[in-house]
Amino acid sequence: ADPTLGSGLAVHGMYFHPHTAEEAATHPPSLTAAFGMRTSNGSYVAGVAQTSYWDADRWRFTGLAGYGHLNLDFFGSGAPSASSPTGVRWTVDAAVLQPTLYYRIAPNWYLGAQFRYADVRQTFGVGGADPTTTGPADVRTSGAGVLLARDTRDNKFAAHDGSLLELYSLFNRQGLGGDVADNSIDLRYRKYLSLRKDLVLATDLQACAKGGDVPLFDYCFLQLRGYPATRYIGRSMLLAQTELRWHVFGREGMVGFLGASVVGHRFGVITSRNLPVGYGVGVRYMVLEDQRINLRIDVARGGNSQAVYLSVTEAF
Repeated sequence: ADPTLGSGLAVHGMYFHPHTAEEAATHPPSLTAAFGMRTSNGSYVAGVAQTSYWDADRWRFTGLAGYGHLNLDFFGSGAPSASSPTGVRWTVDAAVLQPTLYYRIAPNWYLGAQFRYADVRQTFGVGGADPTTTGPADVRTSGAGVLLARDTRDNKFAAHDGSLLELYSLFNRQGLGGDVADNSIDLRYRKYLSLRKDLVLATDLQACAKGGDVPLFDYCFLQLRGYPATRYIGRSMLLAQTELRWHVFGREGMVGFLGASVVGHRFGVITSRNLPVGYGVGVRYMVLEDQRINLRIDVARGGNSQAVYLSVTEAF
């Protein structure tokens, strides 16, 4: 369940590759996954993913290949026009291939590179959308970028201690096989603090910036519980959220969360007007104890609306 796509059924199979006790002391197990989803608004997604660790966590690889048909609501881009109470149907059909490779350059620090190819078709419902705002409806993007990460988490699915700092860059270019040239920079910092044995405070800070001939599907999207992801979109975004996680007993837990964001077309002009604020509570049930994988149900409020989320693994 999610306000962006509605409710439905998602199937996610994960195979954790066996590794020795010596390997377990240096890195998580490698993981092969397959997933599929169909929701009440006619959206569906299918794909495969791979995460691998080599040479005592000196090398890290992730790869994703998938196809999705997403029925979304388009409210306009940028914070001022995003205040519109109604949107038009925005349908996105996309095939995506994205491998990444990291190399450890110092304790807990990783330098990497990524490549992404996306073939996307977009259509808009009655009333359409301003093409000067949305860019080309049918577009292929192909790009590469540099990655930097610092990872001190004690667990990648539900950390109790440590932090994760990630810097992503992606530069789409026509010379790499795409139709457009644009630039993306994303910075994200997640901190996990164990206040006591059964209580963890998690914090998530994000910044997103886009430039050039950016297709609409590649804008910065609001990742704040309580709102559809398409309610506020733009070329720049700042977001902060925090969550208090309480291990009640056994496999059960509870959380409370609060977040806020600003979205616009440039960092120099975004303001707190129409500031999205989301908050709520949730329950957790640990379905795989040795990897700390939780089933989560969150009830969130954003603006004048309420949303329910049902998913596997934590929000961040």
